[in-house]
Amino acid sequence: MEAQRYPGDYDGIISGAPANAFTRIGIGFVWNQQALRKDAASYIPPAKLKTIESGALAACDARDGAADGLIEDPRQCHFDPAVLLCKGPDSVDCLTAPQVETLRKIYEGPKDPKGKSIFPGFVPGGETGRGGWGAWIDNEEPEKSAQYFFGTQMFRNMVFENPAWDFKTLNYGKDVALIQKKLAPVLNATDPNLKPFEARGGKLILYHGWCDAALTPLNTINYYQEVVAKVGARKAERFVRLYMVPGMQHCGG
Repeated sequence: MEAQRYPGDYDGIISGAPANAFTRIGIGFVWNQQALRKDAASYIPPAKLKTIESGALAACDARDGAADGLIEDPRQCHFDPAVLLCKGPDSVDCLTAPQVETLRKIYEGPKDPKGKSIFPGFVPGGETGRGGWGAWIDNEEPEKSAQYFFGTQMFRNMVFENPAWDFKTLNYGKDVALIQKKLAPVLNATDPNLKPFEARGGKLILYHGWCDAALTPLNTINYYQEVVAKVGARKAERFVRLYMVPGMQHCGG
């Protein structure tokens, strides 16, 4: 936001895991909670997160030439959650059919009623750990999931101004349009035109952990690419850099 709205404030900015598309981030948070808590059958117990991560690593870890427990670039990981489908009774070592569908939705991200992407989903391979999905996305007690907290509070208090609003009722057509109209001009910093910042000699470093369970790393990549397209590749190379960190969670870990 500083680089976009107040380009004269700083000579250099380091932005880690930027929450620049805050309204769409909130939409994604509610999408994940709807997927998990649609009904009892759709919920993925946290005990299964290790199975999911292990499945993703088995499919993609060695693609970069080193089986080191890290996926170098999850965009190249075409992990199909269906490989974890239970062949027999349900257990922590497999997923039921509704749980496979839930996982697919979290990886895909929110879509509008016509199936068009609203915001990128999360990438496979970083589901466990202290700052993993258990902390942000998937807690047995909804209120202890950070995404549940941020998503529901944003819509209840800032969009609908109704403390009794039920997150399961979010409409990805009209409600998305409402939050964009009401809050995007205030909360979002998605303008790719950084020409004024560059013109006065500003430098910007963006970084994001590939295993961030709070904010999808794909959004930061998309914003960087939009900046490059707006200002031009040669000019962008002079003042902005993006670093993606395999294995890193939200701003650390």
